[in-house]
Amino acid sequence: MAQEEVIFKVKNPNEKDCLETPSIELKKACKAAGIYSQAQELFARWPNLRESSQRLTSLLTKHWPDPLSKEKSLLVECLAKGFNSAKKFEDDDGMEEQIIFIRAIVSELEKCMKTTLMIENGGYWVKHETCAHDYLDGVIKRANIEVLMWIRNPQEDVVTDGIKLIYASRVFTTNELKLAGYL
Repeated sequence: MAQEEVIFKVKNPNEKDCLETPSIELKKACKAAGIYSQAQELFARWPNLRESSQRLTSLLTKHWPDPLSKEKSLLVECLAKGFNSAKKFEDDDGMEEQIIFIRAIVSELEKCMKTTLMIENGGYWVKHETCAHDYLDGVIKRANIEVLMWIRNPQEDVVTDGIKLIYASRVFTTNELKLAGYL
């Protein structure tokens, strides 16, 4: 594999940090972000956002790094931004709260496009296509992966609305994307 800027690397992810269910991993990520009680309140009002947050957890897992801060998890950063943005609209009728949450998550999810995930399995490197392949948690659980490695995407500035929408559709339903004004 050509020499690229490595952002983050995890060896033997299925042995080292076994992933639990999306629900448990979401709970851990919310605690890591310091938003657990806030998340419980929002999810009580809007159960659909819990389901979307679980899909986000499956898509990124705790392993996906924030390309702007290698030590942080993009999942934790996405959730923190979503909940902290939505918090300002708690007393509203809720629609604005949902819209702000969805938009904040999609905005943070855009960082995902600044990296390319490479998976080493059996000595071969394969590019993980986040938009087309299974959610990362399923890939990790199913395959005997030797290394997950995120490299800086050479075309990170080429982010179209279409690509952003594809990523968002992996997390949010059509109705949620319509509500937030993406469709």
